[in-house]
Amino acid sequence: MNIIDTKKYRVIDVSQKIVPVSGEIAPDDYVRLVLEEALIWPLKTYDSYVDDTVYQVVKMKTHLKTHIESPFHLDKKGLPLSAFSPETFFGRAVFFYFDVPSDSVITAEMIEKADNGRLKGGDIAIVRTSWKKGMKGDKPEIMKDGAEYFLSKGIKLFGQDESLSIFKGGSSSTHDIFLKNNIPLLEMLCNLDKVTQDVAFLIAIPGLLKVEGIDSSTVAAVVIEGIEVL
Repeated sequence: MNIIDTKKYRVIDVSQKIVPVSGEIAPDDYVRLVLEEALIWPLKTYDSYVDDTVYQVVKMKTHLKTHIESPFHLDKKGLPLSAFSPETFFGRAVFFYFDVPSDSVITAEMIEKADNGRLKGGDIAIVRTSWKKGMKGDKPEIMKDGAEYFLSKGIKLFGQDESLSIFKGGSSSTHDIFLKNNIPLLEMLCNLDKVTQDVAFLIAIPGLLKVEGIDSSTVAAVVIEGIEVL
C-alpha cells in the first residue's frame, strides 16, 4: 500500500471562479456572456416542501468558465462526457510552458523538445504560454502537427489556459483533432504559473459527469504538488 503524507503536499486551485449574473440579462450581455463562457443565470432559492431546508435551481451554459468538452460538442454522434470513466479526468499531468511572441505557432518540434521524454502514455498534457491579455497580436497557436504529436504520445486529456489558441484550421484545428480522437478538452484553466513541478497530479472531474448525454461541464480543477508522480 502506498502512503501519502497530507502534510507534505500542496494543492493549487487552477479553476476560475463562477459568478451568477444578477438581475435580467440584456440581449447584448447575453451574447457577451455566451462568448466569454460565463453564462449563468441568477440562482433561484426555494423553501423545501418536506422540511425547513432550502434548495436552489441553477440555469447555465454547459461551457462555463473552467470546463471540459467532450467529442459530442463537435459532433452529435460523438461521445458525451458521461461516456468517459472518472479516471480520464485525474492522474499524471505533464506541464508545458512556451515563452513565445504573439502570433507564434508552437510546432511539433517545439513540443517534442519541451516534452523531453516526460509523456509516457495515458497522461494529461497541460499547456500555457507567455501571452497575456492586452498584448498586441493573437495568442500563440498549436496547429495540426502539434496536436498529432500529443496524440502520438497517447494522452488521455488535454488542458490549457487562456494564453493559448487551438482553434485555427477549421476541421483540422487542434480543437477538432483532439475531439475527433476522443480526447476531452480541459479549457480556461488559471493559476498555471503557480505550478512549480513540471510533472504533478491533476484532478479535474466534471461536476456534471453523471448527466447522461451532456456535451460539457464546468469543473473544479486542482493540481497536487509535493508528491512524485510516476
